[in-house]
Amino acid sequence: MSGTETPAKPIDIEWGPTVDAAACTGCGTCIEFCRNDVYGWSEDRGTVVVAHKPHCVTGCSHCATLCEAQAITFPTLEDIKRARRGGSGPVGPSGKRHLHATGDPGDAYEPLHVEPGAAQHLV
Repeated sequence: MSGTETPAKPIDIEWGPTVDAAACTGCGTCIEFCRNDVYGWSEDRGTVVVAHKPHCVTGCSHCATLCEAQAITFPTLEDIKRARRGGSGPVGPSGKRHLHATGDPGDAYEPLHVEPGAAQHLV
């Protein structure tokens, strides 16, 4: 960084998966893979749900690569850039931007503090 540049300010965003219930086949691969108990089974819906979003490891999105139905998504680099610019995305009661707000009561939003220039390594 040169002497004339100002560092980017940190942003607070959530990190975690969103499950597309319509696309989910209910195979359970994500439940079996995730050691952090992020996912659960909803008997009412007959599909996988995000049970404990705050348990998701920051930057980990491997479960999405295992999902043959491609029903699991995570915030993209564009989502993070948009949040940094103060762009679109619902803001929760804490004032943190929710990048994948589904309105699903099973989604528990937890803010993530991202330092500028911090590398996000995907597993």
